[in-house]
Amino acid sequence: MKVVFLGNLNEGVWQLRHDLFASMIHNGCEITALLPEGPKTQALNNIGVQVRYVTFNRFVSFRHDFIYLFEVYRHIKEIKPDVVFANTIKPNTFGMIAAKWAGVPRRVGSVAGSGRSFDPPKSWRDRFINRIVLTLYRMGGKRADMFWFQNGDDLELFNSLRIIPREKSLLVRGSGINLNDFSPELVDANEIVQLRAELNLSPDTIVITMIGRVIWPKGVGEFIEASRIAKNWKRKVRFLLIGALDLNDKNNSIGEDFLKQTDTFQWLGNRRDIKNILSLSDIVTLPSYFREGVPRSLLEGLAMGKPIVTTDSPGCRETVEEEINGFLIPPKNPEALANVLKILVDDTEKRILFGKESLRKAHQEFSNSIVHQKLLQSFLGIDNPVIPRIRTTQDDNNIEFI
Repeated sequence: MKVVFLGNLNEGVWQLRHDLFASMIHNGCEITALLPEGPKTQALNNIGVQVRYVTFNRFVSFRHDFIYLFEVYRHIKEIKPDVVFANTIKPNTFGMIAAKWAGVPRRVGSVAGSGRSFDPPKSWRDRFINRIVLTLYRMGGKRADMFWFQNGDDLELFNSLRIIPREKSLLVRGSGINLNDFSPELVDANEIVQLRAELNLSPDTIVITMIGRVIWPKGVGEFIEASRIAKNWKRKVRFLLIGALDLNDKNNSIGEDFLKQTDTFQWLGNRRDIKNILSLSDIVTLPSYFREGVPRSLLEGLAMGKPIVTTDSPGCRETVEEEINGFLIPPKNPEALANVLKILVDDTEKRILFGKESLRKAHQEFSNSIVHQKLLQSFLGIDNPVIPRIRTTQDDNNIEFI
């Protein structure tokens, strides 16, 4: 079976989809990814994914969008795939249109969080962009055979806006988490000791970690404000922020001046040792008010057996059973964030119990073996797919079969 995948970021596609690609290839798929240039092309080639470059602009650009549409159409006509599988706004819209024009038998879109495009507009520009996105999505949805949603809120939103009918909607929560990459059992204790020393963390410091793009809608402001409130707590705490700046997102970017280290806050930028950082963390949080799919960082926190504190908002709420493995808080509320974090900071037993429940949730609801099997059966029509046991190599450029 030939599959063409359409995505928006070369590196992001590797990070979020290489496990799924490995499962698809293991079950007989030949995958070609149409992506912008980026650093993970060779890594994708290493696992058997062919990559063809296309022109792509993440933001509104009519000229680049029309170029993208016709480049995708040209590649699809040449490859003649059985399935086109798209992710994010432009692939879901222009990609579905191009696939329909090219006569592809099966066309599948996917919504890993609807983002800010459906938020209430704050300006005429927002209203204009929202209208364009809605129109394009309706055009794409009309030409799709199925849309995969990672949470029920987005499914209901797209159904209510008449983008995609319910009978074409597939709900599979999250994109899966590889429990062979993220597990408390995989941690080297010596590496954790060295990491605590590197970060100057004393043995009694409680570590609260947030991982995500450093933009306002992810809740970075609320996280930093909660760290300021925590200066008055009896227990010693460190709020660790992991993630890269996104200076291309001009409306939501955050400058480094706002991220200066304090006694309770530290920004580490991008890190490759996420598993170890999560291991030394006591609590994982994401105070996002962005319409998420199911956030990758929270799935990783579940898999590492950590209590979760996040917002009661689309995508985020999927990861928490209230007062079982964590807490849900209102968006844009640093005081509420600080209050529930303090409950966990002060109660070691509760942190341990919540962590055990998070680990259970990761294994029973979000593991690759569960999620990939549903996806391969549903949108590729593969009966009884075999999901391989793999792990990502240490250099993050390949996989190993276990």
